[in-house]
Amino acid sequence: MKLSTSFLFFFSISIFSFSQENSWDLILPDRPTDSYGPGTVPKKALQIESGFGGTSGSESEAWSTTSTDLLLRYGLFERIELRVSSNFASFNTKISVFTGAKSKLQYPTYGIKFNLVHEKGIIPEIGILTTHHIDFQTVNDEKNIYYNFDAVLAFSNTLSKHISLGYNFIPQTGSFTVVLGYGLEFNLDFFTELHVISAKYKHQYYKFNSGLTFQPLPAMILDLSLQTFSGSRDKFLSVGLSILLNSNK
Repeated sequence: MKLSTSFLFFFSISIFSFSQENSWDLILPDRPTDSYGPGTVPKKALQIESGFGGTSGSESEAWSTTSTDLLLRYGLFERIELRVSSNFASFNTKISVFTGAKSKLQYPTYGIKFNLVHEKGIIPEIGILTTHHIDFQTVNDEKNIYYNFDAVLAFSNTLSKHISLGYNFIPQTGSFTVVLGYGLEFNLDFFTELHVISAKYKHQYYKFNSGLTFQPLPAMILDLSLQTFSGSRDKFLSVGLSILLNSNK
């Protein structure tokens, strides 16, 4: 955890130095919620979003997880962005007299997002995100390749000066998210989110997510969030950083 914290600190300093030579745009990150925004990053701009988190709770005494995620977003055109993301997870097992740990770097997930419709009146801003993930796993000395494709419809509405509403729908599984944001003072924003996973199947799985974001600079956002899960006492706490680099300005 010290390594991750140090990385984020020095990474922030280097980005801050870069900002002295560039005029930044306002930033709209996709983290820390499970909901994706319909907007895209500006053309030829690079947006970096990273976070670190871990579980806590009675169930985690037997099985705990920490993870570090990274998302890179690049503006290919005015309303189209390319994306690549990955996650490094560490699993710690404490069962009876056995204690062990296992770490895994996930294979990258590639995606492309299209901003289709701008918000106008009651018509929401609309976007679509497609992701492609290839995973290689070895089972009984046999290597298997798994391919996964997802499409997410993303919507957002500005309800008032301080309140916004975002929602996603995943047609393949029937999963959906709803997130409500409220703008506070001093560049602070509060959000709360409900994520219903695999709703079209017999068993539904719920995630509840709440937290704060702070914008110290026009193109930098810090976030803090807490997730809880249906049927579990575990909680997932995460902190993150999002930065936009726009050499066009």
